[in-house]
Amino acid sequence: MNRDYWPTQDWRGADSESVGMRAELLSNLEREIKARFRSINAFLVVRRGYLVFERYYGGCGQDDTHLVASVTKSFISALIGIAIDQGFIEGVHQSVLGFFPEFAPGAHDHLKRQMTIRHLLTMTAGFQWRTGARAHELYLDRLRRSKDWVAFILDLPVRERLFGTFQYSSAASHLLSAIITRSTGRCAQEFAAEHLFEPIGIDQPATNMQHTYSQADVFRNRAVPWPKDPQGNSIGGWGLVLKPRDMARFAVLYQQ
Repeated sequence: MNRDYWPTQDWRGADSESVGMRAELLSNLEREIKARFRSINAFLVVRRGYLVFERYYGGCGQDDTHLVASVTKSFISALIGIAIDQGFIEGVHQSVLGFFPEFAPGAHDHLKRQMTIRHLLTMTAGFQWRTGARAHELYLDRLRRSKDWVAFILDLPVRERLFGTFQYSSAASHLLSAIITRSTGRCAQEFAAEHLFEPIGIDQPATNMQHTYSQADVFRNRAVPWPKDPQGNSIGGWGLVLKPRDMARFAVLYQQ
C-alpha cells in the first residue's frame, strides 16, 4: 500500500486485476453471497489499501450503520494500546485492582490481586463466567440487569483452574472499558473519538449523548452510537455501531 494514501476522507477504488485479484473470483463471490448467505448486509474487499469490491444487500446502503457485536472488543483493545502509548496506563502488566481502589478483595482473593490488564486482553482472568454452546455467555443477562456492572464483574469468583486459561468473556472486555474511563477521565467512546476514530476517518455521532444500556438500544435502536452501562462506561463487549467502510478503515489500520 502507498503510505501517502490513507482512506481517511474517502476510499480510492481500483480494478481488481491491477492489484493482483482475479475478477472472475469476485464474480463468483457475488453469486455465492446471493445464493447462500442472505443474512449478509454488506461485503467489502480491500486490497493494498484500495477498495476493489463493495456490495450491499437487503436494502442496506453505504451510509447505513450496523451493530458490530463483539468486534467492539477489538476496538477496546486498540484503545488500551493507545492509552498505554500516551502514558495513561503504565502497561499490560499493571494491576487491574489498582484502577478500582473502592473494591476490597477478600482474604482469599489472591488471584484477583495478581490479575493484570494482560489477563483481561487475553481473556485469561479466570472469572467464573460460564460459556455455553456457540460461545453463548450464560451470565450475560445477570450482568445486564445489575445496577453496577463493574462491581458485578469484580465480585465474580476467580477459579484457580481457570486463571491463566483462555475463556471467552465479555466481562473482561467491559472491565477494560472501565479502565479506559478510570485512567483517561473519558469513556471509551469519547477517548476513541479523538484518538482513534478521527485520525483514521471514522465518522461517529456526537459523544455527549447520555444513553445508558437497554436491550432496545443494543438490539433494535441503531441510533445509539455506543451505549453505556449505568455508571457511564461504554459497553466493552458489544454495542458499537459502524458503517461498513469504517470497519474496513479499522482493518487497514491493523494491516499496516
